[in-house]
Amino acid sequence: MGAVYSTAMTHFARLSPYLWLRSFFRAASNPSLLNRKSPDCLDVTTTIIPTNRNEATHSYIPDITSTYTDKAIIPPSSTPAIPSLHHIAPKQGCDLRNLKFFFDFDETLTISDTTESLAMIFYTFGPHSKGHPHQWSHYVRAYLDDLSAIPPLPRLTIEEERVHLRRLPAIDRASINRIISDKIFRGIQIQTICQEARNVKLRPNIGDLMDFIGDHGGHMNIVSVNWSKSWIRSALRLDVEKRKGEHDYEIYSNDLEVDESGYTTGVITDDIVGAEDKERVFEGVMKSVDHVAPEATADSPENFPIFLTIAAGDSSTDLLMLLKADLGIVVGDNLDKHLTRLRIPCMPLSEFNRQTRSRKKVLFKLNSEGDWKELIGVLERNFRMGWEEEERRRMHQDGH
Repeated sequence: MGAVYSTAMTHFARLSPYLWLRSFFRAASNPSLLNRKSPDCLDVTTTIIPTNRNEATHSYIPDITSTYTDKAIIPPSSTPAIPSLHHIAPKQGCDLRNLKFFFDFDETLTISDTTESLAMIFYTFGPHSKGHPHQWSHYVRAYLDDLSAIPPLPRLTIEEERVHLRRLPAIDRASINRIISDKIFRGIQIQTICQEARNVKLRPNIGDLMDFIGDHGGHMNIVSVNWSKSWIRSALRLDVEKRKGEHDYEIYSNDLEVDESGYTTGVITDDIVGAEDKERVFEGVMKSVDHVAPEATADSPENFPIFLTIAAGDSSTDLLMLLKADLGIVVGDNLDKHLTRLRIPCMPLSEFNRQTRSRKKVLFKLNSEGDWKELIGVLERNFRMGWEEEERRRMHQDGH
């Protein structure tokens, strides 16, 4: 489903069942890292593309053989390369070092979809600010027309839902191509995007949650179909002095390409546009986990580390990512009718209990206020120091 249009996105919901705990041992990978700073936005890493300019058409021809994340490269049909984690020592109480968090951005961490707000920066400050052949509503209508042209399919099982979701990325890429062709997102300094992102309204206590996860050694991944890493980072205040270099996080999203002078070229990368793209990122992160303890050897399997995953989202692009998670958190009401259709139970998040959870696929719903303080309470109750040893004993008793 598209990052694109707040008016178009609400009727496609993501669902995500809650899966049973999985314990696994992964060999560490040590990919080379890429840290490239935008010349115009302090501490903001973005996609900086050499300007391959077609002099005949005066258009920019991007090299999209790979897409830059915050610190790593995701080849289009591959798993992401994940840098080594910092092994941050947790504060007293919770130990989140072996928890991996995966959050959608728009409408999960924010109050509403922000794509139109991002687009309005270019209509307000860009070269087209004094007029453009098409208003933003033109692109919304074109997207909705493409969406409505999809023939209906039965969607009563998870596999049938996957088949449906697999048809949507082509529509999103067609929308992106229209916008690139019309040069809507061309000619803005990245610093302007960072400044305007500060106006994004976040859900209650998301800053406190990010600090809590970081302070207790957790690893946070933002996995989004949004079009700008700089926009996401600045909206979440991840570039402020309090959080710079302190917390372990990655942003996986599409990005606005920026030339050497720090201006957007009008090209948008399109490697994360659908549910299967998010699933690929999730699987890539977990395959690359390097928290394997030195003493965890074939002769001492009792020392293998226990990993748990927590994912949160609000609509259909998060479906497959949430299905992979040990704890899937639903935000908002967009998913309700889809969960009913697919017969997926959904319980209040406050009722989650690591020790008594069910093997059934169950989702947990954030409170109606969308206040992330609730998840802090769940983490405090369920992941005190020593929880991994409790899980090992439980798995031994269950015969795993």
